[in-house]
Order: sequence, then structure tokens, then C-alpha cells
Amino acid sequence: MKTGIISAIAFVSTLAALHIAALFLPPELTWGFHFLEFLGPLYAAVYALLVVVFIVAAAKGRLEPAVDRLAEACHNRGHVFVAGALALFIVAGFIFRVDVPLLGDSWYLVKNFAGAIRGTEELLPRDEPLATHYLSLVLGLFDVKSYREFLDAIFAGGMLLGAGFLAAAFVTTGFLFPDRRARVVSFLLLCSLPCMVLFYGYVETYAVVLFVVSLYTLAGVLYLGGRVPFAVVTVAFLVQALTHYLTALTLPSLVYLGYLGMKRGKRRDVVAGIAASSVAFFLVLAAVGFDVTSYFSQVPHKHYLPLTAPDDPIERYSSPYTIFSLFHLLDLANLSALLLAPALALMIAGLAARGRDDTPGRGTAPARARLTEPERFLLASVVPVSLFAFVAKFDLGMARDWDVTGPYSFLFVLFALAWYFRRAPSPESARAASIIAGATLLHSVLWWTVVGSGTATVERFRSLMDERLIGQGGMYSANLYLSRYFRQAGMGDRPSAELWLRYILLYPGDIRGYRNVLNNTEKEGAAAAAEKIRGWSRAFGRNPLTDRTMVTLALERGNAALGENRDADAELFYEAALDVDPRSAAGWNNLGTVLARREEFTEAAAMFSRAVGLDSSFADAWFNLGRAWLATGNSAEARQAFSESARLGNRAARSLLSTGNVQP
Repeated sequence: MKTGIISAIAFVSTLAALHIAALFLPPELTWGFHFLEFLGPLYAAVYALLVVVFIVAAAKGRLEPAVDRLAEACHNRGHVFVAGALALFIVAGFIFRVDVPLLGDSWYLVKNFAGAIRGTEELLPRDEPLATHYLSLVLGLFDVKSYREFLDAIFAGGMLLGAGFLAAAFVTTGFLFPDRRARVVSFLLLCSLPCMVLFYGYVETYAVVLFVVSLYTLAGVLYLGGRVPFAVVTVAFLVQALTHYLTALTLPSLVYLGYLGMKRGKRRDVVAGIAASSVAFFLVLAAVGFDVTSYFSQVPHKHYLPLTAPDDPIERYSSPYTIFSLFHLLDLANLSALLLAPALALMIAGLAARGRDDTPGRGTAPARARLTEPERFLLASVVPVSLFAFVAKFDLGMARDWDVTGPYSFLFVLFALAWYFRRAPSPESARAASIIAGATLLHSVLWWTVVGSGTATVERFRSLMDERLIGQGGMYSANLYLSRYFRQAGMGDRPSAELWLRYILLYPGDIRGYRNVLNNTEKEGAAAAAEKIRGWSRAFGRNPLTDRTMVTLALERGNAALGENRDADAELFYEAALDVDPRSAAGWNNLGTVLARREEFTEAAAMFSRAVGLDSSFADAWFNLGRAWLATGNSAEARQAFSESARLGNRAARSLLSTGNVQP
């Protein structure tokens, strides 16, 4: 058996071993291939059986006749072949449709688009203007009114993009691979990548990104073959960049094409291409009135990982780890296992086959070692993306933010295919590549099933909520997204409250966790909420940090109740604040306000006196004390209190004193 075939079968075995071994490993540390646990034992058994059958068939050469027939159909009846591929894609879309949008920024998009549809908030294109406007157009065409209709529209829009991707991939492989079998295997492999799930109703903008990346790649390949002018490439790059700014990472590939054009003596063509994209960009700016403020997202933290543990609290909040952390390396390994496994397998198979290459007419080893122009073009795209993935800070965690780099796996695998088929011996290359494609499909099917299945994706999402892999900001958003899903799915408030209770244990100083628990248990009433506040204070051992948080929370709840004329509820919260911290001047002042509203002015004056006794600079408390004393007939004391309040800047006190309504 040839070494390339052995390498391909070894890849199938290794990938299957990883999936099986993951059953016994922590899911948060093996998220790139930890799928079977969430799908259940039946899936694990079926997967193991399919792998064994596939390996036996591959070893006996049973795949070759099928590849030959497909290659013949692709060459002689290309339109029928593409129609068949499109039909299979549509079937896969319905089978693996994503119904639980949890990964990436899915719930942010749901919220923003829902607000824009209702007219309660502005649509925010952020760093992905064309992608956002495409989805907005699709939602408008479907006249979306409900959450279910929203998901249906996203699915339809994604499937349309997927059909365009298939067409672009088919044409690209046709120009890159003259050999029929190499072309059909390459096309099938590209259509089997894990990132294809982006087209299956995945609620994010990255389906648009994957489509436009494939278009730009096609334009580059056609330019290298002399089929289109440079202007087509530059405009395609501009469209790609305006779809999502991160695609500008592929700029070195555009520069390389421009350099080749100049080298070939096509200076005018290159200049015309630059001019065409410049004019197009100017027209885009003019269309938005040269106001680009809403087309950039602003965050308070840096976008790259720190070298050492940061002192800045904002960086600590957003950074799960440092750049050379073991957990960062584990995340990168998992991302590679998820997205780049076929590319790595092709590279290894190519190296193994090349070492034993004695096929006539294959050229000398030094000649084969040099990269071709298409390979350099693709390499100029993937290198910057690789560097970005290494240094970038993924706010939601790399496991949830896999979709940021997902579309670029297409470029990695296409480069590996071009590299592999130029080096591996012809009789063996398509067979080995078909084995790798089959293993990739099995790998992707597991991934698509996990992402598309409601129960499995929720359980997997929970497993990724690990503070070693996600910063506090990412952990908060994970809880927020999952609690929103629970509500959308009609699961009641209790699951959300339990989520936030776990968040509180991790981050006891973050008031938002407590707020969300109380929001999800409002039906229990104010007395229960006030008792929760007392209980949290006791649970954390009268910690100054958590006590300050509890006092702030109790005052917030009390003020909200007071604003809704629920004085009895407000009193419960203010009393809870004082139970936690009897030295809270705001607590005494607010409790006095409740008593004053009940016209219990003597008791209210006592509360206000406690407040100014604790904080003599509390202008509002002095004013309230003056009003309470005035109501009890103590005009002299009232005037003294108003004078002190006015001295501290209270305008109402100054106005009252200036009118002379306070009698000495």
C-alpha cells in the first residue's frame, strides 16, 4: 500500500480515536472534537461502525470506482453534477438546520434585529456592514414578525449563500485542478467542511463572509489564469472587506496579485483595478454621507491577548488567559482539530507521498518544492489569518467564537489541496484525498448534528462555560444568552435563576448576577427578594466587597419600588440594605422617605438624622430632615437643616430659604 494511502487511513483512525477518547475527557478542554458525549451512545456506536466500514473500504480500494464515476459525471455532465450537489446540500441543510442560536454573537443579532424590526432600536452594522444589511434585506423580504419566522428567514438566506458558495467552489476547483479526479475530490472535500454549518440557519453574519471569501478566491484564481482583469479582483476584495472588516487580513494576497500583474507588464491593468476599487469605495462613503461612526464597534479593552496577567481591571475582565498560557494553546489545538484537520492531513499525506515519489514526469524535487502562483496567493491569505488567531482575544471564548475564523478554513484547505495534488503521485493522490474527504465528512456530520440539535448544543454550551477558557465578560454573555434562550423556549424563570446563581459564586462582586437572579424570581415577591439579599451577605461572610454590592442592589430595588408607589416593598428593601450595612447613610435616608410618605414625620426625622450623622455632607438627607422637622412644627431645626443642605449645594433648599417660607 502506498505511503499516501497509509497516511490518509492513519488520519481517519486518528480522528476517530480523538472522537472516541473525548468521551472520557473534559469537554471544555477537548471542545474541538468532543461531540459524541452530547449526542448519546447510539451516535457513538454508529460513528464507530461507520469508521470501521470506511477504513476497510478505503484499504481495499472500494472508493476509487465511485470517485471515477463522479469525475466522469463532473466532466461530461457538469450541470447535472452541480444540480446533484445542490440537492444534497439542500437536504443536508434541512437535516442539520440550526434551531438553537447560542454560538457566536447569535443572541446579540436576534436582539438587534428584533429591535430594528419593532422600531425600538437602530440596526447596528458594526464591523460587518454588508453582511448585516444582507440579513436585514432577507428579514424584510420575509416580513418577519416572530422569532420562528426570524429563524426561517436566516435559514433561507443562508441556504441561498450556500448555493452561491457551491458554484464558486466548483468553478475554482475546475481552474485549479486540471485532473478530473483531483477536481471532484477537492470540490467534495470543500463542501464537507465543518464551516458549512454556517449556511444551515446559523444565526450570525459569517455565512455571508464565507460566501464572499469564496468569491474573492475565485476572482484571484481567474486573474492568475488570465481570465479576468485586475479590477474584478480589487472590487471583489472591496466587497469582501465591506462584508466584514476582518477579511482585510487577506490583503497580502491582493498585493501579491498586483505585484504579479506589474511583473507581467500589465501596469495599466493594475492601476485601473486600483482606481476602480477606489471609486467604488468613494461611492460607498458618499452613500452613507461620509459618516462612518455607526460602522465601527467600540470596546474598552484591547483586541489582543496580554503577554502577562494584566493589572488593568478592564483587561482582566476581558482576558481569559495570557498568550502563552497552556489553555490558549489547548484552545488553538481544538480550533485546529475542528476546522483544519483535513488541511493537516493533506499536508502530511503530501510529504509522505513525495518522499517515495518515483513517478515519471513529475519533475525534480527542487522544482516541486517551489510554490506555484495559486499556492502563493492562497498562502498570502492564510498566514495573516493564522497570526490573527494566535494573538486575538476572543471575547466569548474561542470555542464559542469559532465562527470568527471558520470561513477562512476554506482557504486553508484549498491551499493544502493545491499543495498536495502538485506533489503527490497522480495514481495515488485522488484516492488518498478521497479518504481524507470521507473522514472529514464523518467529522463534520458530528459537528453539524451537535450545533443543529437543541438539547445537544445547550449541553455542550454549558460545558464551555469554564472560567479557565472564558474571561468574566464572556462568562456573563454566556449566561445572558443561555437565559434568554430558556425564556424564548418557554422553560420558565427557574433555569435562568439557577444559571445566575452559579455566576454569582464565580464573580461575587458583579452586581449584574444578583440583578438577574432577582429579575428571574420576581414572582416570589419583594419579601423573598429582600431575604435573598440578606442571605447572600451572610453566605459570603460579611465580605466588604459583596456587602457593598448587596447594599447597592437593595437600594436599587427599593428605589424602583418607591417609583412605582409600592412603598411597602420599598421599605422591605431599605431594611435589607440596613441589615447588611447599618452604616449606610443612603439606606437610612431612603427608609425615612418611606416613613415621610406615610406622614410618620417624627420617625422619619429620626431616620434622616441617622443619615446625616453617618454622612454630614449628604445634602439631600439634610433637606429631607428639614422637611420632616417642618412638618412636625420644629421650624428652627428645619431652617438649620435647610441651611446646611443649601450650603452643600441643594437647589431646592436654597429656593425654599429664599422665599422666606421657613419661619424661625
